[in-house]
Amino acid sequence: MKKLEKFGKTVDMFFLNPFQKFSHWSQKTLGLTNFWWARFCLILFLALVALLYGLYCHQVMHDKDKVFSAWSIVIVVLIFLIGAVFWLICNLIERNCDNNLHRGTGNVFTSHLLGFRLIFLFFSIYSNARFIAMLISIAVMNYNYLDIKSILGLFCIWFIFGGFMSLPCAFLYFVSCSPLPPGQSKIKAKAKELKEKVSGFLSPQPDATPA
Repeated sequence: MKKLEKFGKTVDMFFLNPFQKFSHWSQKTLGLTNFWWARFCLILFLALVALLYGLYCHQVMHDKDKVFSAWSIVIVVLIFLIGAVFWLICNLIERNCDNNLHRGTGNVFTSHLLGFRLIFLFFSIYSNARFIAMLISIAVMNYNYLDIKSILGLFCIWFIFGGFMSLPCAFLYFVSCSPLPPGQSKIKAKAKELKEKVSGFLSPQPDATPA
């Protein structure tokens, strides 16, 4: 059991470290924290849900009973409600991290969310692998009919469904990162420096003519 737990932590750290490094780089350079990226993943996930539902409605547009079936509407509403809950969770973790930064501690939810991260990670890898295998089999069976348009179509299908299955996992990894203390990003510093130079250039210069 201990070996399995150690293996799980090793796998989790293998994926968590790149998220942590990217979050620190983003905060230093762009001024965007890991929680900004977590919300971005959540918004993108909900946008994909809306897109998939739109594609579903378009596919069965000839049957109005299917388009507006109670089950499909209930599922979409539930997903958006879950999205709202995840948004609140992100806000709570961010507030907790802000308080911990003053105490010199990191994100306590890094350890609390370990089990959830591993579950979502396994589901994401397994689902993507199955979906990619299915697309490859379709491409092999229709090899003679493949063209650039078909390849781009298969890539778009993988991008939509792969993102749908991977974004919740990315959300959990981003909220598990520890943000840096508040500070001015490189872009903001450059923008401030440029603003000062432009202001100095446009401001009226004192008359150097002797009286």
